[in-house]
Amino acid sequence: MISEVVALLAISILFVLELHTVSNQHRETKSSEGSTGFSHYEQFIQFSPEVLHAFENGEAIVALESTIITHGMPFPKNYETAKEVEQIVRDNGATPATIAIINGTIFVGLDDHQLLTLAQYGHQAIKTSRRDLSFVIASKKTGATTVSTTSLIANKVGIKVFVTGGLGGVHRGVEKTMDISADLTELGRTEIAVVCAGVKSILDIGRTLEVLETQGVAVFGYQTDYFPSFFTPSSGHKVPNRVNNPEHAAKVIFENQKLQLGSGIIFGVPIPDQFATEGKFIEDAIQQALKESEEKNIVGRDVTPFLLQRVNELTGGKSLEANIHLVKNNAVVGAKIASKFVEITKQQNQNVLSSNKISHEKYEIAIVGGAVVDLLGYPNKEIGKLILKTSNPGYILVKKGGVGRNVGEVLGRLNVPTLLITKLGNDVYGNMLLDYTKSLGLSTEGISFSQSFGTAVFNGLMDEEGELVAAIADMKCFDELTPQLILQHKKSLENVKIIVMDGNLPLQSMKTLAEISRDNSIPLIFEPTSVAKSVKPIQAGVFNELHYITPNIDELIAITTELGFKHSFSKEQDDLFLVQQLVEYILSNSGVKCVIAKMGARGVIVGKHSHQKIELKHFEPLKVDKIINVNGAGDSMIGCFIWGLLNNNSLDQCIQYGLECAKLSISSEETISPLITADYLN
Repeated sequence: MISEVVALLAISILFVLELHTVSNQHRETKSSEGSTGFSHYEQFIQFSPEVLHAFENGEAIVALESTIITHGMPFPKNYETAKEVEQIVRDNGATPATIAIINGTIFVGLDDHQLLTLAQYGHQAIKTSRRDLSFVIASKKTGATTVSTTSLIANKVGIKVFVTGGLGGVHRGVEKTMDISADLTELGRTEIAVVCAGVKSILDIGRTLEVLETQGVAVFGYQTDYFPSFFTPSSGHKVPNRVNNPEHAAKVIFENQKLQLGSGIIFGVPIPDQFATEGKFIEDAIQQALKESEEKNIVGRDVTPFLLQRVNELTGGKSLEANIHLVKNNAVVGAKIASKFVEITKQQNQNVLSSNKISHEKYEIAIVGGAVVDLLGYPNKEIGKLILKTSNPGYILVKKGGVGRNVGEVLGRLNVPTLLITKLGNDVYGNMLLDYTKSLGLSTEGISFSQSFGTAVFNGLMDEEGELVAAIADMKCFDELTPQLILQHKKSLENVKIIVMDGNLPLQSMKTLAEISRDNSIPLIFEPTSVAKSVKPIQAGVFNELHYITPNIDELIAITTELGFKHSFSKEQDDLFLVQQLVEYILSNSGVKCVIAKMGARGVIVGKHSHQKIELKHFEPLKVDKIINVNGAGDSMIGCFIWGLLNNNSLDQCIQYGLECAKLSISSEETISPLITADYLN
């Protein structure tokens, strides 16, 4: 028994530490992640197919809490209402994302069976505030999320609008009990817009508004100058500001995000007039229920459920009816605000890119290639070996990737003026990558939105060791990296010191870059990207014009095969000898000046022409205490290698810089380690 308690405690602590880490990362990178909050936090989360589809297509999403289902209404009325509210959200242009914890897993979006199960569960579900979250997950229990926890989770995954009935607040007699809802403090540190009918008159509304002001929470009346009091349109307390339509509210959310305030917004929506006529009658019932709760010494989180039930009894069900109507009204308003917010975000990002006039400012490096979102699926450790051709329990991480983008991020972190020319889709992933690029100080001059395709996605399946098993890559948007697009930046390209291209480019675009490189005596580096794409420069007829190529072993084999090398491999053959043989073949049979062959755990082999001879050198990898993520190691190495070239270092020293950066990224949760800096290399 003691060992079980210790294990449970350990899991809870680990979750809290993970949450703390992600919260810090979120604060540090909020400007970079923009409209999304994808992070390592998602290993605890499963998305419904409907919500995931909305994310992938940049559609409006509205978060919904689950405590209102389990603790706010009796069955089956709770189930019926939840279904109706979700449909109202859909009918008004958004996707509903009801959030709950089922058997220790956070679900963002519930299917019909899950919704029904939760509704039937009722009070057996744990009413889960922020403080309870680690316990519920560690214990594999089912929890209904409160306003505070729903806000927290919604914000972490990038949902900006949350609809509920009413907020928690400051309880009457707070000077004795110190009973202040966690909703208020959560909104002081979480970027979420809550659409609600204010707070119930069972609370001290004046003090609630004072606490919200202290927490820095922006409070607005929606088409009213007074803060609503749940069952009645006005509490008598004036709000600091008001908004009159969904567009105005959406603009407030957008500017709050741009300012990186890190705090929430409340839009108080009055109950519709036709349902407010019973307000006085319900208010009298509330006062009686309050008196009874005090007599029965009901305190803490049990107060609200008791009062709702008792008021419903005293009003003969009329309070429940009013509650349902106001929630539905809030859903209409919230969905419209969320839809407008998505419209504004897309338009603003389009405007930013449209206003990126070709400035021909001084760049040192030009990179033409892919910016990709990596969706990486990992099996849970406890299942052991990954099982193919079936479903494996696990989690999915969303990472910023793409060879061109990755190398650009490295150079951005090293303060190198870099022109990144790439294509994004005008969707949630594209906006995430655009915002992150800005945060690194990289120019967005070369970034444009595709009008036909979504942002490129790499969907990888990882095994129990974290190694890639297989992947699907949707890179159609890179077909639009045309020669015409590249030539818009010709003047900038002609003045850089190095041009980098990856294997995502169309063949004609490779020819265009090779021509610019040749005519201006600018070194051209080719990063193959994949086995299939590694031979494209040969097919384009520009392989002989490459100064540096950076293949891995499989890409090296593909390139030499395409060049005509007759392979005769054996399983016993040493990789080191094989790679040396292939590198020498390329240098002997092409115009390539230098081959940097990446061998993973075996290090790097560098081959170059030296005094009419071919010189080969093997560099051992640097020792890594713990391998966390290998996905960005090669790109980190190339980025820091280029930095070394720019600073006129020897080839050997440039490789050493590259190995240092690869080591940092291998030891990082992120694709490119944030520890890569010029100060570190110096």
